[in-house]
Amino acid sequence: MNGGNGKSGNGNGAIRGIDPPATGVKPPLRCAIYTRKSTDENLDSDFNSLDAQREAGENYIKSQAQEGWLALPDRYDDGAYSGATMERPALQRLVADIEKGRIDILVVYKLDRLSRSLLDFAKFIEFLEQHKVTLVSVTQSINTKDSSGRLLLNILLSYAQFEREVITERIRDKVAAAKRRGKWMGGTPPLGYDIDRPHKRLVINNDELPLVRHIFRRFLQLGSVTALMQELNGKGLRTKAWVTVKGDKRNGVPWNKSHIYRLLNNPIYIGRVQHKGKTFPGEHEAIIEKSLWDEVHKKLAEGSRIRGNRSRRKTEALLSGLLRCGHCGTSMGVTFTKKNGRTYRYYLCLKANKSGYDACLVKAVAAGEIENAVLQPLRAVFRSPDMVAQTYRRIERAEREKREMLVVEKERLENELVVIQSNAARLLHSETSFASEELEKLEEQRGELETTMSAVTAELDDLTNRPSTLADVSRELSTLDSIWEHLFPAERERIMKLLVEVVTIFEDRIEIAIKPEGLRAVADELSVQADDKPSTERTPTSTRTRKMKDSPPKSRITHLDSSSPDLVERDGSLVLVIPMQLKRRGGRKEIILPQGFKNQTGPHDSPVQKPLVLALARAHQWKEHLEAGRFATVGALADAVGLDRAYVGRVLNLTLLAPDIVTAILDGREPSGLSLDKLLKPMPGEWGEQRLALG
Repeated sequence: MNGGNGKSGNGNGAIRGIDPPATGVKPPLRCAIYTRKSTDENLDSDFNSLDAQREAGENYIKSQAQEGWLALPDRYDDGAYSGATMERPALQRLVADIEKGRIDILVVYKLDRLSRSLLDFAKFIEFLEQHKVTLVSVTQSINTKDSSGRLLLNILLSYAQFEREVITERIRDKVAAAKRRGKWMGGTPPLGYDIDRPHKRLVINNDELPLVRHIFRRFLQLGSVTALMQELNGKGLRTKAWVTVKGDKRNGVPWNKSHIYRLLNNPIYIGRVQHKGKTFPGEHEAIIEKSLWDEVHKKLAEGSRIRGNRSRRKTEALLSGLLRCGHCGTSMGVTFTKKNGRTYRYYLCLKANKSGYDACLVKAVAAGEIENAVLQPLRAVFRSPDMVAQTYRRIERAEREKREMLVVEKERLENELVVIQSNAARLLHSETSFASEELEKLEEQRGELETTMSAVTAELDDLTNRPSTLADVSRELSTLDSIWEHLFPAERERIMKLLVEVVTIFEDRIEIAIKPEGLRAVADELSVQADDKPSTERTPTSTRTRKMKDSPPKSRITHLDSSSPDLVERDGSLVLVIPMQLKRRGGRKEIILPQGFKNQTGPHDSPVQKPLVLALARAHQWKEHLEAGRFATVGALADAVGLDRAYVGRVLNLTLLAPDIVTAILDGREPSGLSLDKLLKPMPGEWGEQRLALG
């Protein structure tokens, strides 16, 4: 398909292919021909529908040569584009050339080549009138220069839109009727079937049939879509691979839970076709027995009921909607599990939940661990004068930029209101049939603009009349830190969403994107609440918090050590970068923060594993007993301490560990996953081999 670029051939505005008119000679009327075809059928042939439309337009222009009409060489051809939208490349080029004053007459084969939407066409006609461009339809004898042509134009356009809506309804009714008769209406064929294109029906694919039956039966055995997904991917199995009608190959992909749920819920497999929530007997052959289908759906219903009950439980989640997995780039949702009568909360990576734990390095973290790991450094920022000052400077800059943006936005809204009022005044005197409809739309737009203008003005006034100082922000953030422990969980979650934009957890760090405007909002809120109370009882808590009880002041960190988090500016946001380690200990994953940011409210105040340290201490104490002759043999020592002789022997072997391994354990720097059970297993005597064995 050819298409011109509509650019001038020289600097004086002459159109490419047309010489400038001689002085005193009437300039030619420059005619652009627009063509469109809805489908791509036969577009690659030597002479297609677009060529035929253009030829008809050129012949019509030649018949008007005595009037000075001259066809432009540029082509505006849209192949395989629907008339229901104005977003077409050639049409957009045509609009741009009209705006540049390069076209006097627009020629189309039929009006519906431009648009099948009455509203879009009305706007386009108004656009042509503004730029003094005449519209001509070759086959409908329409010329918008006279009133009769404009009347006929609106009548024909109304019928064009009516025709499009009727065609849409007919297609919808045809699809519904065909599905009620059990016919396959196209799309991706389901696994286990191929498409018999001549007869437009599904036929069984004998190579894929065993896999479909295996998935149904295996789900009943496992009772878990996740386990089934991992098993299928572990065997290298993939989803449906097929070839489109155009010959394009669609390869299968690894399974995820959505694929399996769709397969298990597809009534195609029991010989039925689904349409708008109802199923009808299909023309194709079933490959799953009805009894197996019913058992699978009973199992699915049980799982759905359990998941629904879990989702309705109120699970506290300080970082709900804020936490993201840095490895996968997906959000982490809060969930829980129960063991031995205790409930354990944790945040789970959605990709790990959907595609299996092997797909993610972060996977899941205990809720208490990550919440404390985020909260403690964040509260330390509130207590650090340098970081409060840096935050305040960012608040000032953000407010200044926002004021400038709001001023520009207010001017834009004022200009749009002027244009709308001008257009409305012009339409009041218009005789076109769509003037009333356009007036209603303009009135609706005016109301929306005035509402937006009020909001922008109020926000601008608020920023102008409500300056903050560094002392204000520092004082209120210090207040927030002091009352945090007395807030209800819902209030903590609300404030956290005000302060933090997103929390991203990686394998080696946590990144907290802080909202400067959120800090300002919290500071203002606390300041207002304090001002509303008498001076003798200025307790800066919200109405949704517990009333504070008298308590001694807590110790505060006044400075950050060398391993403290960095507060950096990134993409207009303040980001708190906290180095950390994820270590698996005793079957659970722990977050180890730098010194100075220990999880003060969590269960682990020290990164040291006490079981390992105690085992080392016991080993060296027992060795001293044996060397001092207090016990003649290891067996005698075991009898004295009341332990199995083999166990005592394994503990004594810890005295043979390399010194650097012992130091790492005492400092809490041992490799992730190193447990007492692993440490007590038979260990090589050579220190280098010990290091390799323990990772």
